[in-house]
Amino acid sequence: MLGMSRRNSIARLFGAASFSLAILAALSLTAFGHPELSSASIDDLVAPYLSPSEAPNLRATERQIVEQARQGKLAAGGLAEASLMVEGSDAAAWMPTLRQRMEAWHAEVTKELSACSDGEKGARILQYLHRRVLTGGYEAQTSSLVATLKEGRYNCVSASLLFLALAERQGLTVAGVQRPGHVFCRVREGNGVWLDVETTCAKCGVPAHRAEVAGARQVTPAEFLAKCYYNLGVAHLQAHRFGDAVGCCALAWQLDPRDDRARDNLLASLNNGALQRCEMGDFTGAESLLGRAWRISPEFGPLVANEAYLARLRVARYCGEERFAEAIGIVAALKSRRPGSNVAAALEAQIRRQFAGRENPLPSGDANRPSVEVRASAASSPELTTPDLTTPDF
Repeated sequence: MLGMSRRNSIARLFGAASFSLAILAALSLTAFGHPELSSASIDDLVAPYLSPSEAPNLRATERQIVEQARQGKLAAGGLAEASLMVEGSDAAAWMPTLRQRMEAWHAEVTKELSACSDGEKGARILQYLHRRVLTGGYEAQTSSLVATLKEGRYNCVSASLLFLALAERQGLTVAGVQRPGHVFCRVREGNGVWLDVETTCAKCGVPAHRAEVAGARQVTPAEFLAKCYYNLGVAHLQAHRFGDAVGCCALAWQLDPRDDRARDNLLASLNNGALQRCEMGDFTGAESLLGRAWRISPEFGPLVANEAYLARLRVARYCGEERFAEAIGIVAALKSRRPGSNVAAALEAQIRRQFAGRENPLPSGDANRPSVEVRASAASSPELTTPDLTTPDF
């Protein structure tokens, strides 16, 4: 585990300006036919990363919130408080402030909502928020409610969290809506019609029913909470805190199994974490991470490339140290996972040449001339790029 604290991660979302790893264009994994992980399997990925280890009480509370969300027991109005738990111990310390201010905001806005339809109430709540709370300006990377409480800065996630909380306190039926790169809200009128509310729009009038927005889907509170974990996971991934990114992206996918981008970034976190372990010489750790990615999507392109890369590195090391049996084991494992692998055939042939003149320990068979040269003293870097580092939902 790369046990980095999550404090201020969202605020530093674009802090890592230079990346040593190339970024691939967005990948679609829909056609790969990967075996979906069970909740128990995802729990194995998530368990070490729920909140900083120095805050065991927060960890227990966050686990409870996640479980409530999974069971459908988290209301939309509870998402604001839940998001503070997601951010970690520093953010959770703002919980009393949020509750105190929410009571004051509720009392103030109640005076403005007499004799209004639900749609009009939604409009007035939004106008109130921009007049009294969302006063620091829109900033795309500011998903953190702490920044909103301290300075009034907001983006679509933080603005929607507060709108949902305040509107539900007023008895409105509300929901979040997600489309790629954006979230907004809806208010249901008494006649059952849902009205869209763009929470970042200070000058919007009464919410209106509009034609279906391309790529938009109404989400449950659990799926909205997944956006908080998703954005935090992207922040960790971009800052190369791959262990924490694994936990956040796995939770995001667990809470919203329909979100392919959460799954993609979980794979990116595992894959990039494996590359990082390779650079550290921790081949066992790298293999473990790639194994977890294999359980999600065996045919994920960067995973296939990095399995071959790791095999080359390990065979090169073992041949250089004359750890012959272990080198054979690496090739056998790769052939088992990837029948017909050209890399496995090349490595097998390389070992044959390396130990020419000795008793041949390899099974007889087709000794094709290798298409990839691997030297015992070193292994060249793979010609591959890392997976998509998707941008957060603003």
